[in-house]
Formats: sequence, C-alpha cells, structure tokens
Amino acid sequence: MAIRIQSIMSANASPSLADGAPPSRSLSAPARGRLCRPVTRPYGLGGHAGLRTCWAGGTPWRRASGRFRTVGGQFPTGNHEYFSGARQWVEEVRTLGLHPLENARIELAGFDLAGVNDIAGESTGQGPDFDRALAGRDPARACVLLAHQPVQIHEAVRHHVDLQLSGHTHGGQLWPGNFIAAAANPTVAGLDRYGDTQLYVSRGAGAWGPPTRVGAPSDITVIELASKQA
Repeated sequence: MAIRIQSIMSANASPSLADGAPPSRSLSAPARGRLCRPVTRPYGLGGHAGLRTCWAGGTPWRRASGRFRTVGGQFPTGNHEYFSGARQWVEEVRTLGLHPLENARIELAGFDLAGVNDIAGESTGQGPDFDRALAGRDPARACVLLAHQPVQIHEAVRHHVDLQLSGHTHGGQLWPGNFIAAAANPTVAGLDRYGDTQLYVSRGAGAWGPPTRVGAPSDITVIELASKQA
C-alpha cells in the first residue's frame, strides 16, 4: 500500500463539493526514493478557505465539510482570504473541521506535511515563511508542502521539499484566463518537476468570477505517494 492524499484546491464556494462532486483524478508521485508507510484512509487537503466559508452557512457545505472531520483535513491560506478579515476566515473554517497550516508542519505516518501562507498575506505581515514551516524537520523523511500558488515552487526547491501541492490557477478556467494563468504561473495544471521537487497543480473544484469553465474541467485529485525503493 501507499499513502493517499485527496487534494481539493480552489473550491471557491462551489456547490459541486456537496451536490455531485467533480470527477476525481489519480496521480502517482514517487517521494524521491523515500519510503512512505501506508495509511488506512486518505488525508484531506484543501485551499481557499475564505470563499468557501462564504457558503459555509448553508447546509450543503456543512454536510460536505463534515467529511474532513473523519480524515484530518488540512489547508493553507489562499489569496482570497486576504481580501478582508483573513483571521476571521481561518477561525471560521476551523469550525468546519479543517485545520490551517499557517507556516507550520506536522508529522504524519511516513511523511511530513507542511503548509505556508499565501504570498498575498505579505501585505498584512502574514506572508509565507518557509524557514518557520520547515524548521527542524528530519531530512530523511519525505516532505509534502501545501502552498496555494504555484509560484511558491522556487522557495520549495530551495528548501528541499519533495512535493508541493498547489491550486490557484483553476487550470485557466476559460479564455482569455488561460493565457493570463500561463503567464503568471510556472505550471497551470498537472504534474511538473523543478530540480528535485515535484509540483502538482490542481485545476480546482470551483470557479472564480463567472461559474463557467471551458477546457479546464473541475477536479478533485487523489495523489498516491509511493517509494521508488518499495
């Protein structure tokens, strides 16, 4: 068996999570030759706390978010949280059973899971701090990093992260957003490698602006961490 992570990024208040979820995608990501022990259930990971919370008062989202209470859902902050009241958004999402990784790290069975704040938080003194998030970790253990924006991959490489999980781009969502996303992000969707670090960018489960996608279908990705040495 291998460790499985369910990644739900950029949900943006989409009712699809509760009413007919978008199709899941499977991805196998070797953990740079390190052994990852099996777990009995997937860890739930998410992004964009703020706009999801806008819909949190409704029964469908609270019903859907209840699933995270059973799997230990973790999330990093996204850029939308910092539009206003980031601290209030994060605290509200805690009530839904999700746990923020704000420049922090936890040790799980077989690997470390870290999260850094979104770069939008720099305007309020709450930006990403990779040194703080990854301080004191055992370099012999695989490390998965939650960082909302793909552009944070360069710091992840410098800090020897094995795998970064990001969202933000919505896969371009629709024209001309696809060109804007490609110009602003090193990877718009899917799996890439930067040095010894892998980056996976989810197209996300929701939409930003118009509730429409063209050529960038929603996804919830199930990522399987497997050792090359297994």
